[in-house]
Amino acid sequence: MRKSATEEIFDEVVKRNSVLNDKSVPDSSEFIRYLAATVAVPEQQIRQILRILTASHMIFTFEIVAEDPLRNVPNIEGYVAADLAIIRGLKTHFHRELSDLYNQQFHKNLMPHQIIKEIFPVIKSINNTVLGQTANKAIMLEEFEKLLERDYSEFTAEWKKQHLELELSRANLDHGKAAKAVDEAPLEEFTLDDEHPISSRAVDGGKYRDFISKTKNYPLQRILNIYGIHFFIRVHLRKYQFDYLKKLVEDGQISRRADLTLLKRMLHSMKANRERDPELRRHIHGMNELETTINHFIYFSEPGRARGVMRSP
Repeated sequence: MRKSATEEIFDEVVKRNSVLNDKSVPDSSEFIRYLAATVAVPEQQIRQILRILTASHMIFTFEIVAEDPLRNVPNIEGYVAADLAIIRGLKTHFHRELSDLYNQQFHKNLMPHQIIKEIFPVIKSINNTVLGQTANKAIMLEEFEKLLERDYSEFTAEWKKQHLELELSRANLDHGKAAKAVDEAPLEEFTLDDEHPISSRAVDGGKYRDFISKTKNYPLQRILNIYGIHFFIRVHLRKYQFDYLKKLVEDGQISRRADLTLLKRMLHSMKANRERDPELRRHIHGMNELETTINHFIYFSEPGRARGVMRSP
Protein backbone atom coordinates (compact mmCIF):
# COMPACT_ATOMS: atom_id res chain seq x y z
CA MET A 1 0.00 0.00 0.00
CA ARG A 2 1.28 3.46 -0.93
CA LYS A 3 2.29 5.62 2.00
CA SER A 4 0.35 8.80 2.60
CA ALA A 5 1.91 12.04 1.39
CA THR A 6 2.42 13.06 5.03
CA GLU A 7 4.40 9.90 5.78
CA GLU A 8 6.49 10.23 2.63
CA ILE A 9 7.43 13.81 3.43
CA PHE A 10 8.31 13.02 7.04
CA ASP A 11 10.39 10.00 5.97
CA GLU A 12 12.29 12.18 3.50
CA VAL A 13 13.12 14.69 6.25
CA VAL A 14 14.46 11.86 8.45
CA LYS A 15 16.43 10.42 5.52
CA ARG A 16 18.12 13.76 4.80
CA ASN A 17 18.82 14.39 8.51
CA SER A 18 20.46 10.99 8.90
CA VAL A 19 23.28 11.66 6.42
CA LEU A 20 25.73 14.12 7.94
CA ASN A 21 26.89 16.53 5.25
CA ASP A 22 26.15 20.08 4.11
CA LYS A 23 22.71 18.94 2.91
CA SER A 24 21.70 17.32 6.20
CA VAL A 25 19.08 19.98 6.87
CA PRO A 26 16.73 20.13 3.87
CA ASP A 27 15.56 23.65 3.19
CA SER A 28 12.72 25.38 1.40
CA SER A 29 14.94 26.64 -1.42
CA GLU A 30 15.01 23.16 -2.97
CA PHE A 31 13.22 20.66 -0.74
CA ILE A 32 9.67 21.72 -1.56
CA ARG A 33 10.27 21.49 -5.32
CA TYR A 34 11.91 18.09 -4.84
CA LEU A 35 8.97 16.79 -2.81
CA ALA A 36 6.42 18.14 -5.29
CA ALA A 37 8.12 16.10 -8.01
CA THR A 38 8.74 12.90 -6.05
CA VAL A 39 5.55 12.75 -3.96
CA ALA A 40 3.44 14.17 -6.81
CA VAL A 41 1.79 16.80 -4.60
CA PRO A 42 1.47 20.52 -5.47
CA GLU A 43 3.92 22.82 -3.69
CA GLN A 44 1.15 24.63 -1.78
CA GLN A 45 0.04 21.32 -0.28
CA ILE A 46 3.65 20.36 0.51
CA ARG A 47 3.94 23.56 2.56
CA GLN A 48 0.68 22.75 4.30
CA ILE A 49 1.84 19.26 5.22
CA LEU A 50 5.13 20.66 6.55
CA ARG A 51 3.10 23.03 8.77
CA ILE A 52 1.04 20.08 9.99
CA LEU A 53 4.18 18.07 10.79
CA THR A 54 5.57 21.06 12.69
CA ALA A 55 2.37 21.64 14.66
CA SER A 56 2.24 17.98 15.69
CA HIS A 57 5.90 18.07 16.83
CA MET A 58 6.99 15.56 14.20
CA ILE A 59 9.52 18.05 12.85
CA PHE A 60 11.02 21.42 13.71
CA THR A 61 10.92 24.24 11.17
CA PHE A 62 13.32 27.14 11.58
CA GLU A 63 14.69 30.11 9.67
CA ILE A 64 18.06 29.60 8.00
CA VAL A 65 18.03 32.85 6.00
CA ALA A 66 15.89 35.85 6.91
CA GLU A 67 14.00 37.53 4.10
CA ASP A 68 15.63 40.75 2.93
CA PRO A 69 13.50 42.51 0.27
CA LEU A 70 16.06 45.28 -0.22
CA ARG A 71 18.64 42.73 -1.40
CA ASN A 72 16.10 40.45 -3.05
CA VAL A 73 16.92 37.67 -0.58
CA PRO A 74 14.03 35.25 0.05
CA ASN A 75 13.26 33.58 3.35
CA ILE A 76 14.74 30.08 3.60
CA GLU A 77 13.46 27.58 6.18
CA GLY A 78 15.06 24.34 7.33
CA TYR A 79 13.41 21.12 8.49
CA VAL A 80 14.65 18.61 11.06
CA ALA A 81 12.97 15.63 12.69
CA ALA A 82 12.02 16.19 16.35
CA ASP A 83 14.08 13.23 17.52
CA LEU A 84 16.74 13.68 20.20
CA ALA A 85 19.29 11.33 18.62
CA ILE A 86 18.94 13.02 15.23
CA ILE A 87 19.11 16.51 16.72
CA ARG A 88 22.23 15.69 18.75
CA GLY A 89 23.98 14.25 15.72
CA LEU A 90 23.14 17.28 13.61
CA LYS A 91 24.15 19.69 16.37
CA THR A 92 27.56 18.07 16.73
CA HIS A 93 28.04 18.11 12.96
CA PHE A 94 27.12 21.77 12.46
CA HIS A 95 29.04 22.94 15.53
CA ARG A 96 32.10 21.33 13.95
CA GLU A 97 31.26 22.89 10.58
CA LEU A 98 30.93 26.30 12.19
CA SER A 99 34.33 26.02 13.87
CA ASP A 100 35.97 24.91 10.62
CA LEU A 101 34.39 27.70 8.56
CA TYR A 102 35.30 30.34 11.12
CA ASN A 103 38.89 29.12 11.25
CA GLN A 104 39.13 29.19 7.45
CA GLN A 105 37.85 32.76 7.22
CA PHE A 106 39.46 34.35 10.27
CA HIS A 107 42.34 31.99 11.07
CA LYS A 108 41.22 31.66 14.69
CA ASN A 109 40.44 28.45 16.53
CA LEU A 110 37.44 29.07 18.76
CA MET A 111 34.82 26.87 20.35
CA PRO A 112 31.35 27.01 18.71
CA HIS A 113 29.83 28.94 21.63
CA GLN A 114 32.63 31.52 21.45
CA ILE A 115 32.04 31.94 17.72
CA ILE A 116 28.30 32.36 18.16
CA LYS A 117 28.83 34.99 20.86
CA GLU A 118 31.29 36.86 18.64
CA ILE A 119 29.29 36.90 15.41
CA PHE A 120 25.77 37.22 16.82
CA PRO A 121 25.84 41.05 17.03
CA VAL A 122 26.56 41.13 13.26
CA ILE A 123 24.46 38.12 12.26
CA LYS A 124 22.30 40.25 9.95
CA SER A 125 25.34 41.24 7.91
CA ILE A 126 26.14 37.58 7.18
CA ASN A 127 22.50 36.57 6.75
CA ASN A 128 22.82 35.01 3.30
CA THR A 129 26.33 33.59 3.61
CA VAL A 130 27.51 30.05 4.27
CA LEU A 131 28.88 31.16 7.65
CA GLY A 132 25.59 32.83 8.60
CA GLN A 133 23.51 29.83 7.54
CA THR A 134 25.78 27.44 9.40
CA ALA A 135 25.64 29.61 12.52
CA ASN A 136 21.83 29.65 12.42
CA LYS A 137 21.74 25.87 12.12
CA ALA A 138 24.20 25.44 15.00
CA ILE A 139 22.25 27.84 17.23
CA MET A 140 18.83 26.38 16.53
CA LEU A 141 19.87 22.73 16.78
CA GLU A 142 21.20 23.38 20.26
CA GLU A 143 17.93 25.09 21.18
CA PHE A 144 15.94 22.14 19.86
CA GLU A 145 18.07 19.75 21.91
CA LYS A 146 17.28 21.75 25.06
CA LEU A 147 13.59 21.87 24.16
CA LEU A 148 13.39 18.11 23.64
CA GLU A 149 15.11 17.50 26.98
CA ARG A 150 12.97 19.99 28.87
CA ASP A 151 9.55 19.32 27.32
CA TYR A 152 10.04 15.64 26.54
CA SER A 153 6.39 14.81 27.30
CA GLU A 154 5.33 16.79 24.20
CA PHE A 155 7.62 14.78 21.94
CA THR A 156 6.65 11.21 22.78
CA ALA A 157 5.43 8.92 20.01
CA GLU A 158 1.95 8.88 21.50
CA TRP A 159 1.75 12.70 21.78
CA LYS A 160 2.90 13.11 18.18
CA LYS A 161 0.48 10.48 16.86
CA GLN A 162 -2.48 12.02 18.68
CA HIS A 163 -1.73 15.57 17.54
CA LEU A 164 -0.85 14.52 13.99
CA GLU A 165 -4.27 12.93 13.63
CA LEU A 166 -5.85 16.08 15.07
CA GLU A 167 -4.03 18.37 12.66
CA LEU A 168 -4.77 16.13 9.67
CA SER A 169 -8.41 16.14 10.65
CA ARG A 170 -8.46 19.93 10.95
CA ALA A 171 -6.92 20.17 7.50
CA ASN A 172 -9.36 17.58 6.10
CA LEU A 173 -6.37 15.37 5.41
CA ASP A 174 -6.96 12.22 7.38
CA HIS A 175 -3.94 9.95 7.62
CA GLY A 176 -5.40 6.98 5.81
CA LYS A 177 -6.85 9.08 2.98
CA ALA A 178 -4.04 11.55 2.45
CA ALA A 179 -2.73 10.11 -0.80
CA LYS A 180 -6.21 9.95 -2.30
CA ALA A 181 -7.10 13.43 -1.11
CA VAL A 182 -4.18 15.14 -2.82
CA ASP A 183 -5.08 13.47 -6.11
CA GLU A 184 -8.78 14.32 -6.04
CA ALA A 185 -9.14 17.76 -4.47
CA PRO A 186 -7.20 20.74 -3.09
CA LEU A 187 -6.68 20.80 0.65
CA GLU A 188 -8.77 23.10 2.78
CA GLU A 189 -7.06 26.04 4.36
CA PHE A 190 -5.18 25.08 7.49
CA THR A 191 -5.04 27.17 10.67
CA LEU A 192 -4.02 26.54 14.24
CA ASP A 193 -5.83 28.82 16.64
CA ASP A 194 -3.33 28.34 19.47
CA GLU A 195 -0.15 28.36 17.42
CA HIS A 196 -0.91 30.67 14.50
CA PRO A 197 -1.60 34.22 15.69
CA ILE A 198 -2.71 35.07 12.16
CA SER A 199 -6.03 33.43 13.02
CA SER A 200 -8.75 36.06 13.37
CA ARG A 201 -10.08 34.24 16.43
CA ALA A 202 -7.18 35.74 18.38
CA VAL A 203 -8.83 39.16 18.17
CA ASP A 204 -12.52 38.28 18.08
CA GLY A 205 -15.10 37.96 20.81
CA GLY A 206 -15.72 39.27 24.28
CA LYS A 207 -12.36 38.27 25.70
CA TYR A 208 -10.59 40.50 23.20
CA ARG A 209 -12.90 43.47 23.84
CA ASP A 210 -12.39 43.05 27.57
CA PHE A 211 -8.63 42.86 27.02
CA ILE A 212 -8.57 46.11 25.03
CA SER A 213 -10.68 47.86 27.65
CA LYS A 214 -8.43 46.83 30.51
CA THR A 215 -5.17 47.74 28.73
CA LYS A 216 -6.26 51.38 28.87
CA ASN A 217 -6.42 51.37 32.67
CA TYR A 218 -4.36 48.46 34.03
CA PRO A 219 -0.56 48.19 34.30
CA LEU A 220 1.08 45.70 31.99
CA GLN A 221 1.95 43.10 34.63
CA ARG A 222 -1.65 42.99 35.81
CA ILE A 223 -2.80 42.44 32.21
CA LEU A 224 -0.34 39.56 31.91
CA ASN A 225 -1.56 38.07 35.17
CA ILE A 226 -5.18 38.25 34.04
CA TYR A 227 -4.89 37.05 30.45
CA GLY A 228 -1.60 35.15 30.37
CA ILE A 229 1.40 35.61 28.12
CA HIS A 230 0.01 33.41 25.32
CA PHE A 231 -3.12 35.49 24.70
CA PHE A 232 -1.18 38.72 25.18
CA ILE A 233 1.32 37.77 22.47
CA ARG A 234 -1.39 36.54 20.09
CA VAL A 235 -3.27 39.82 20.26
CA HIS A 236 -0.25 42.04 19.69
CA LEU A 237 1.10 39.89 16.86
CA ARG A 238 -2.30 39.92 15.20
CA LYS A 239 -2.28 43.73 15.47
CA TYR A 240 1.20 43.74 13.83
CA GLN A 241 2.71 45.46 16.88
CA PHE A 242 6.18 44.04 16.38
CA ASP A 243 7.97 47.20 17.54
CA TYR A 244 5.97 47.22 20.77
CA LEU A 245 6.80 43.58 21.52
CA LYS A 246 10.45 44.30 20.69
CA LYS A 247 10.44 47.15 23.23
CA LEU A 248 8.92 44.87 25.89
CA VAL A 249 11.74 42.36 25.36
CA GLU A 250 14.43 45.06 25.42
CA ASP A 251 13.01 46.57 28.61
CA GLY A 252 12.77 43.22 30.38
CA GLN A 253 8.97 43.19 30.51
CA ILE A 254 9.07 39.87 28.68
CA SER A 255 12.18 38.21 30.05
CA ARG A 256 11.57 34.60 31.09
CA ARG A 257 13.24 32.19 28.72
CA ALA A 258 10.00 30.21 28.34
CA ASP A 259 8.11 33.39 27.37
CA LEU A 260 10.80 34.46 24.91
CA THR A 261 10.77 31.00 23.34
CA LEU A 262 6.97 31.11 23.09
CA LEU A 263 7.10 34.54 21.44
CA LYS A 264 9.72 33.32 18.99
CA ARG A 265 7.71 30.23 18.08
CA MET A 266 4.51 32.22 17.55
CA LEU A 267 6.35 34.85 15.50
CA HIS A 268 7.85 32.11 13.35
CA SER A 269 4.39 30.62 12.81
CA MET A 270 3.16 34.01 11.68
CA LYS A 271 6.07 34.46 9.28
CA ALA A 272 5.45 31.01 7.84
CA ASN A 273 1.89 32.09 6.98
CA ARG A 274 2.73 35.47 5.47
CA GLU A 275 1.67 34.33 2.01
CA ARG A 276 -1.90 34.14 3.32
CA ASP A 277 -1.86 37.64 4.80
CA PRO A 278 -0.68 40.30 2.30
CA GLU A 279 -0.51 42.89 5.11
CA LEU A 280 2.44 40.97 6.60
CA ARG A 281 4.53 41.82 3.56
CA ARG A 282 4.68 45.40 4.86
CA HIS A 283 6.06 44.22 8.21
CA ILE A 284 8.98 41.98 7.17
CA HIS A 285 11.54 44.37 8.68
CA GLY A 286 9.64 44.63 11.96
CA MET A 287 9.30 40.84 12.25
CA ASN A 288 12.99 40.31 11.54
CA GLU A 289 14.00 42.98 14.07
CA LEU A 290 11.78 41.39 16.71
CA GLU A 291 13.24 37.94 16.06
CA THR A 292 16.80 39.28 16.26
CA THR A 293 16.02 40.94 19.60
CA ILE A 294 14.41 37.76 20.97
CA ASN A 295 17.43 35.70 19.92
CA HIS A 296 19.80 38.15 21.58
CA PHE A 297 18.04 37.95 24.93
CA ILE A 298 17.62 34.17 24.73
CA TYR A 299 21.28 33.52 24.06
CA PHE A 300 23.20 36.37 25.65
CA SER A 301 21.21 38.15 28.35
CA GLU A 302 21.78 37.45 32.01
CA PRO A 303 18.99 35.50 33.73
CA GLY A 304 16.64 37.34 36.04
CA ARG A 305 16.83 40.74 34.35
CA ALA A 306 14.88 43.33 36.32
CA ARG A 307 11.54 44.26 34.85
CA GLY A 308 10.95 47.91 34.05
CA VAL A 309 7.69 49.79 33.87
CA MET A 310 5.97 49.86 30.49
CA ARG A 311 2.59 51.11 29.43
CA SER A 312 0.62 49.18 26.89
CA PRO A 313 0.12 51.06 23.61
